[in-house]
Amino acid sequence: MSDIDFEKGKLAEYVCNAIASAKRKKEIENLYEWFEDQGCEIFDLEYVEIGGNRHRRRRDEEEISEAERIKQIQMFFKNAVSHLRGKYLKRKLTPSDCERTLNFIAKATKLTPCETEYLGLVVRYYMNRDVENFIDNVSNTHRFVKDRNCCRFLSEKFSLNLLQQAQHRMNDLGLTDDDDESYSCLSGFTKKLLNRHPKTFDQFQKIFLGRRQTASLKWEDFDYIEKRDELCSLLKAAVERKEKGINIIFYGIPGTGKTEFARTLARQAGVALYSVAENGDRDDASYRTPALMFAQNLAARQNGVCLLLDEAEDVFYGIGRRDMTKSGLNDVLERNETPVIWTTNRTFDMDSAFLRRFSYSIHFELPDEKHSVRIWQKALRKNKLPASEKVAKELCAEYAVPPAFMANAVRNERLIGGGIETVKSSLNNMRELCTGEKKKKAAPKPAVPFDPALLNTDTDLEKLAGRVKDLNLKTFSLCLYGAPGTGKSAYAVWLAEQIGRPVIKKKSSDLLSMWVGGTEENIRLAFAEAAAKNAVLIFDEADSFLQDRRSATRSWETTQVNEMLTQMESAEHPFVCTTNLLDRLDQASLRRFTFKVKYDFMTPEQRTKAFETFFGFKDVSLTKAENLTPADFALVHKKATILGVLNDKTELLKMLMSEQTIKAPPKFKIGF
Repeated sequence: MSDIDFEKGKLAEYVCNAIASAKRKKEIENLYEWFEDQGCEIFDLEYVEIGGNRHRRRRDEEEISEAERIKQIQMFFKNAVSHLRGKYLKRKLTPSDCERTLNFIAKATKLTPCETEYLGLVVRYYMNRDVENFIDNVSNTHRFVKDRNCCRFLSEKFSLNLLQQAQHRMNDLGLTDDDDESYSCLSGFTKKLLNRHPKTFDQFQKIFLGRRQTASLKWEDFDYIEKRDELCSLLKAAVERKEKGINIIFYGIPGTGKTEFARTLARQAGVALYSVAENGDRDDASYRTPALMFAQNLAARQNGVCLLLDEAEDVFYGIGRRDMTKSGLNDVLERNETPVIWTTNRTFDMDSAFLRRFSYSIHFELPDEKHSVRIWQKALRKNKLPASEKVAKELCAEYAVPPAFMANAVRNERLIGGGIETVKSSLNNMRELCTGEKKKKAAPKPAVPFDPALLNTDTDLEKLAGRVKDLNLKTFSLCLYGAPGTGKSAYAVWLAEQIGRPVIKKKSSDLLSMWVGGTEENIRLAFAEAAAKNAVLIFDEADSFLQDRRSATRSWETTQVNEMLTQMESAEHPFVCTTNLLDRLDQASLRRFTFKVKYDFMTPEQRTKAFETFFGFKDVSLTKAENLTPADFALVHKKATILGVLNDKTELLKMLMSEQTIKAPPKFKIGF
């Protein structure tokens, strides 16, 4: 019953303040009617005993003068206030759960008395039906009206100016939300907060700080992260000196160890790491952003503490649609007294106003081959599976996956058995789930081995491949352009074989996305996968995502080209772009290619050699077939195999001329 008594006492306080401030006739009438209809029953007051007149409106009663009636109402108010003060305001009542939580909020955020009372009034309006009915009846409204309207319910020592400041502060803290200039309501954060009912301030702190984060990996497990030691020194110094505005962001594809590195970093720096809102509510910016501000205030009371806001996308991308404003989040990034580590899977479409406020950033990509092998070996060894370097390298070559995928696949094997094949099956399933890409079947071997001598180019490609191999070049790029079917992609694959690297091929359909920012992310992931596998990255139909920006009509057409150029500039592995339309490529892309090689139709000598290579007939003249390519010979070989005419020279020539005619139909003159 103590909760009920205390909350009745707060209502009694609001009623007494409203009576003291009532000046206008309408306000007085509304107050009197509320007492008549509800007030006396709520407070267990005898209406007649304190001066009420239940017959004052009956027409058959003798009417009294206006002055006499006002005097009667004032006497009623005087008696009512006397009763309320004696019954509630002069007694020391045990705080209710609501009041206790409000006090914890005030302590955590250092609210002023005015701010505390204003927040209490708004809270009770939305959570106490009696308070809501009282304010609605007196104000003639059904919403909580700010400014002057709420002054009448609070102590007269709180001026209008103080109340307006309190209202702004509640919004900045995410405790209230103004749906327009006149009305205020509780935020989702406050509603959830008031349902927790912590009994002590320590319990209240644990709601936001939670348990201390512990690391499961060692510092040396992250030696592939550049400047990790520099970041460790920064975090350690920031915590020791209580430096304001220190924010660190880890971003990159999921599963690359951002959260685990944050835990390991904190342990290495000798600081306690707490995760904000880790127990649910991660998908609600209206809860998590105020929770972060609360956690900062609580952490600032302690020494050697930093905070983790994991999976922060909902905070950054919820701005403008939720309770937090852009300026409010900027303040969070600038004024935090405790360092915060933020993790997110993407930043490419994040507001630059946020990005520039971060003190330090690390981009998490797929580990390179050396470290992937080591991670695989550690995971396999831990689960008593074959963990030789050869096995780990085979897994790296087939699967470019983040460490989390490796750990999950090995764990599945431990649960169901099956050895390395179960690990591969799990990886195939996860790859299809995350990318939609099914396990690719091995490409059938061509009927005729690739022969670079059949390529008509302005560069000696055999000599180029030899030089790349002899010099052991790690970084180079090619733009192969010209007519379709002339062997551009085939040469790129052959070149990768010559230098002993795997191949990653991407078509425009693999990269172009219907979602804003999706194409840029796919391009970034393609380069990351090539780096992790130490592969040659081949882009077919490169004109689809390297088109000239001068002809772009939409912003995303420009941003995807910008992303491609950025990745090309910083790539540390070979990549090849093929296109049939060189004139459509953005001019800035051309200078990023080490070699630009033009392909043309085969020469007469090459056509003769190709006929011998594909069909075994020597010295066959194809002087009239000027537009043939290696792809035409491969196609005719396939058709002839199906039809059983591989040994029919005449039929083979007819098929080749048919391909020639389709590409270059005869011209007819118009005349009479």
